[in-house]
Formats: sequence, structure tokens, C-alpha cells
Amino acid sequence: MRCKMCFAFLLPLIALAGGKADLMKVQTVLNDGEYAGRTAPVFVAPRETHRDCVPTDPVGKIDTVGGTTYDWQVNGPCDQYIYVDPTYGVHVTWMYSAEMSGHSDRNMRYNFFDFAGGAWNFIDPTNFMNSGVSTGGQGSGFGMLDVNPVTGVAYVVAHQGSIFPNLARDAAPGAGIFDPCPGTPNADQYLWPSMNLTANEQAHVALIDNRTRFDAFYSKVDPWCTWSVPISVPNGMVPDPQFPTFILKGSKSPSGKVVISWDYSNTDPASPDEGYYRQSTDNGATWADPVQIPVPPAFTPGSETTATFHIAGVYPFLDHNDDLHVVANVGPIVNGTAYVMPAEIWHWFQPTNTWSKVVRAECDTTHLMGSVGYNALYAGRPTLCEGHPEELVCIWEEFDSSNVEPLTSLLRAEIREARSLDNGVTWGNAVTLTDPGTDSKRFPAVATRMYNDTVWIRYMADQVAGFGIAPYAQGPVTNNPVIVQRFRVGSSVSDDGQRSPLGTTLAMSPNPLRMSSTVSYELPKSGNVRLSVCDAAGRTVRVLADGTAGPGRYAVCWDGRGEHGAALRSGVYFCNLETGGTRLTRKVVLLP
Repeated sequence: MRCKMCFAFLLPLIALAGGKADLMKVQTVLNDGEYAGRTAPVFVAPRETHRDCVPTDPVGKIDTVGGTTYDWQVNGPCDQYIYVDPTYGVHVTWMYSAEMSGHSDRNMRYNFFDFAGGAWNFIDPTNFMNSGVSTGGQGSGFGMLDVNPVTGVAYVVAHQGSIFPNLARDAAPGAGIFDPCPGTPNADQYLWPSMNLTANEQAHVALIDNRTRFDAFYSKVDPWCTWSVPISVPNGMVPDPQFPTFILKGSKSPSGKVVISWDYSNTDPASPDEGYYRQSTDNGATWADPVQIPVPPAFTPGSETTATFHIAGVYPFLDHNDDLHVVANVGPIVNGTAYVMPAEIWHWFQPTNTWSKVVRAECDTTHLMGSVGYNALYAGRPTLCEGHPEELVCIWEEFDSSNVEPLTSLLRAEIREARSLDNGVTWGNAVTLTDPGTDSKRFPAVATRMYNDTVWIRYMADQVAGFGIAPYAQGPVTNNPVIVQRFRVGSSVSDDGQRSPLGTTLAMSPNPLRMSSTVSYELPKSGNVRLSVCDAAGRTVRVLADGTAGPGRYAVCWDGRGEHGAALRSGVYFCNLETGGTRLTRKVVLLP
């Protein structure tokens, strides 16, 4: 599906391919949510999909938690749209609309996965577009969420109306009953909010001035529903963002650290974008001077190719020690022209001022069948998740050079991940988490902390690649599922970049099952392996694997049938993995 090439191969493409080369130049537009209405057909999508019986799939499950016709989910980088609270469950939000034109019903929508009940709270089983609950007033959007570290309730922020930010908090964890807190009068005429809460329950918000749409500002909501007068973040010391590329992160430890990062969107396409951050260590009372983030050593330093940050990805992250990490997507400027490919994603660790490359994404020109569209690189919008100490997972969207949407001639995207076990010094091979198909997976965001070695991701499955939102419409408006995907990790990265598990694991998804389930297991070393299914009396009814195997991740499908192909009766069964003196057992329920 993806192929490697030398960067030199891009130059003949630019010189000879004409129109296609123009499509692969960087295309930046701003969606302000104000446009004329339009009509378009509705495309139907499935409510829920289990990725069963595909041996190459990672361990995991895919749920459709809602839907939207508003497929332009964010202008710049992806912020925080999903949060795992180990006490209560998983919170998720997205920008919702069900209208085909005008989108006057636009709102931030919310859903919650209850760990105690093992299900999503707000699911319409007949129409995924009705799933979730609204969190703010009509016409609101371009927001995100965080969770109060003391009470466990979700806070969702957005801008709305004419224009002002609105912060809403839930009545209880997962209740879906939101109390609004409009930013007027102090924060009137500010929009595109990015918000986080710190350990003392204060809400911190980064905003952009609606009157100029250039400068980033900071406001604090403390006490509840009291917005402070916004102050400039660049403060005249460094360039303004000139685009909503800023993201704010607040520490959940008592340190009181708040960080805002942004990309300076240079209006001269021949000049590279620059990255900056500014931080406070006293819950926003005072701020250190802005600091420029060094450009990573991408591409060929000293050549005619210049590395540039991009509006779709300068993402800050505070780890369990409150150390600052940044993951950024980087593109090339060749002889004064910015291109979307090859694209690289890099990780920066502020305490050591060191960069490491996460991935390089490119394709041979013979396989390049379309463009990526507005506000994107070939790989971009990275976000970051932390597991065990020094364990990081990076998630991003990456376009498939040969998977083209015929209605728009644009490439469809998939979701990919890479993992580091040494705090980002080295990264394992990139893994594709989604299946190529007729939709385009866009705007991924990963929950910043794992739960029981499980990574939770939110993204949108655009039914027609390309935005349907006027005035930049590239295709029809469609009903697009909002997906939450979760998968377990448990593998390390070897010297040659390959993954080898840290221990023996066994998992099944879905469970309970009706038709089939994927049995996934990991082996840390070579040895004899026997994978079998037994009934409640301990009798073996099916052998799924029996022989020797090397270290790695494996998956096999069980179709609910016995050894001779007959369907088994519903009831309780046990899946057993035996290898190297280790025996793991998982109970599985076969439904009628």
C-alpha cells in the first residue's frame, strides 16, 4: 500500500506532472464557520464495526459513538478530544451537525464509555447520527474537552454565537447534563478555544482574537464561570500564530504548569513556519518569556530543501514528570515552494533539547494517484500518549497514495501509530491501525494516558474524502461516523526497529460473541504454542494453533464452531494459551 522513494524523485514530479504537482503543493485555507448554505446527498454509514477475523489487525475494537455532517473538524493540529479516567471511564467529544446545508445545528457532542457498565451511555442503535448529547448552544463548534482531576466530570469548550467561547461542565461523570459558562463579557470576540484543567480544578483556555485572527490569547476560568480578561501569549516578543495552531496543556500534578505551543504560519510560502511555546509554573499567574522550538534536522540540512513546521501539527505534551514533549509534522520547502510530501513526524524532548524522527512518509511517483487536499501534509496531525514510564505512543493520519476517492480525486487517509520505550529516543516501526476502504479516516486524537495497557483513539470516518463544508467544498456533504478505537500494547522495539513483546498476553475481541472473535496473543520468545478452546467441563472443542512460533504478535479467528465445523451451543467457554511453562486462560461467552 505504501512505498519508499528517494526525495530526488519528487523533482521530476514537480517538473513533469503539471496539474498533479500543483495539487501536491501546500494548500492552506481558514474555515471560520460562516458561509452560504448548500445541499448535497446523504451517504449512509454503519453504526458499529468489529474488526474480526483479520489476522493482521492489531488487538482492538472499533465503536461508532456518533456522527456528523461537519467534516471539517479542526483547522490546525488535533487537540484533546478523548480522555481516559481510570476511575469512571472514557470521555469523547466531536463537532456535530446533522444538517446538509447551513449547519445551524452545529454543536460539540459528547459520549461516555462507563467502565462499570462496559458500554457507551448515549448510543442510538438505529441511527448513529443520533448518538451522543449536545454540550452547548446552537451554532457552537471548534472545541475540545478535558476532565476535572478531582470530580471526574467532563468539561467541553467551544466558541459560538457572535462570537464568544463557552465552557460547559457535566453534572456528574458521564451524566451528559452540561452547565454552560459563556465567556462574555471579558472574553467576547474570542474563538477557537483550547482548554485544559490543572490539579487545582482551574480551567485554562487559549484563544484567538476574532477581530484580527492573528494573535493567541490566554484566559483562566476561576472561580467557575468567571473568565479573566485575555492576555496576549506572544506578547509582542515573538511572531503571532496568524492561524489557530495553538494548543494548551495543563498539568494534573500540583506543579501548576501550563504550556501553550503554536506554529507561526508564515504568510510567505517560501519561508518556513516556526514553532514556539510559552509556559507558566504557577497556574497562569505569571508566564516565562516565549521560547522558539528548534527545527528538527529533517530532510537534507544545507541543501535547497528547507524543513518547515506545518499548521497541522505542533503538539505539546506533559508527561508524568511534567517534562515537556512536542511531536510535530514537518514538510519540505524546495527552491521556495512548500510541498506536502515527503512528510516527517519528529519528537522533541525539551529537557535535553533533542529531536528524534518518528516516521518518514512518502511514495513513489508512479503510485501517487491524487492530492491530500487542504491544511494537510502526507502524514500529519500527530498526538501523543503515555503508558508506563518512558513508554510513548504517537498517533497520526497518513494518506494512502493509491486509495483515491473517485468523486473528488483526493487521497483517503488511514490512522497509524509508532511506539517508543525509551522516552522518545528511538521509535519502532509504524503500524497501520485502520483498514483501507472507501472512507477516509481523519483528525485522530489519542487519550494522553493508557488504561490497562490500552490505547484509546478518536477519529472521523469521512465517507467521501475531501471537505463538504462550503465555501471550500471539495465533494458532497455526508453522514460521517465518529469512531473510537481501542487496542492493547505490549511489545518492545528491538535494535533493528522490529517489535517483540515484553510478555505473554492473550485477548479476545469481541467477547461475548455471536458470529466470530479474533483471538490475539503475544509471545516474548520462541517456543511451543498451543491455543485451544474448551467447554465448561474442560473438554477441548477446538484447537486454534499447535506448533512452534517465534516472538511476536499473532491473531487467529474463532468462528464459534467446534473441531469438525459444527456450530457450538451458546454458553461459557474458555480460551487457553500454553507456551514455555506459561498458561493463560480467558473466559468467553458464545451468544445464541
